[in-house]
Amino acid sequence: ALATQPDVAGLHLDFEIYGVAHSPSIENFRTFVRLLSNGLQQISPRKNLSAFLTVGGESSLFDPSTLSLFDQIVIQGYDVHWTGSTSAGPVAPVSGEDAWTWEKMSTRATALGIQREKQFLGFPLFGYEWPVKGLSPRSATQGRGAVTSYAPLAADSTGDIQFSVQERVREFGAVHDSRSGSSHYHFKRSD
Repeated sequence: ALATQPDVAGLHLDFEIYGVAHSPSIENFRTFVRLLSNGLQQISPRKNLSAFLTVGGESSLFDPSTLSLFDQIVIQGYDVHWTGSTSAGPVAPVSGEDAWTWEKMSTRATALGIQREKQFLGFPLFGYEWPVKGLSPRSATQGRGAVTSYAPLAADSTGDIQFSVQERVREFGAVHDSRSGSSHYHFKRSD
């Protein structure tokens, strides 16, 4: 019913599994996608169907046949490191030895049969700041990370986002890591 609304261009699916999903559940999901795709094609004008292809996880929701039903696939190539990571590192490395990078995700998407023109990279406009022991990009974290934003923060900001990367870089400078294609900043505190 939502897709029949004239101001709705289509639907985007964001299903993420970071544990084990049983085969019957995965097959039921794939059947749901087929039925949804068929339904959207019956609406005039035809509605768009897109989905996230996430990094990591132990279960793959998508196979080449199911992926062929989508008009676009957004490669969610971020959260390679997150607030609870045991080591600091880039959120969305372009290249390098991390388990997932944009290069590896694009290669994976192509191997799954997703045409290049259907692949879109999801770019994070956030990051994390961790207390670490050491100054290298893969230093062990000493606690949970704080969420940062690439946008300037309002002076009275009290939400989950605690720091503006732009302000931190103006204060501490930035260092480019050529291995990952990412930049970071570091500073020392009294604690």
